Amino acid sequence: MKSGKYKCADKDCDEQFNAKVGTIFEGSKVPLKKWFIAIYLLTSHKKGVSSHQLARDLKVTQKTAWFMLQRLRTALGNGSFEMLGGENIVEVDESFVGGRNKNRHAKKKVKNSQGRSCIDKRQCLE
Repeated sequence: MKSGKYKCADKDCDEQFNAKVGTIFEGSKVPLKKWFIAIYLLTSHKKGVSSHQLARDLKVTQKTAWFMLQRLRTALGNGSFEMLGGENIVEVDESFVGGRNKNRHAKKKVKNSQGRSCIDKRQCLE
């Protein structure tokens, strides 16, 4: 089975699905990261954002940006945005990416970092 695909829990059902099914992202080849950036850009500007500006910001074609904005505006207009996970609790995990201090070149070592220090590491939300 491909990465990111899930199987139905029912033993009689052999359907496969992914996290985009049943959302505004379904049927789109645009990565979710770009969708979330588009949502942020659309909601953080007072007057909204044009498809040309969104295309420049996301490095996609104007046609793709227009398609994304149409889906987002439709979802915002009819109130189809629901809490992620419905009534269930959604857990978010964070991780810090970077090598160990002892494995670094002398010039790149960080002073006063012990053990699992995250002073010089990049934070990622998963």
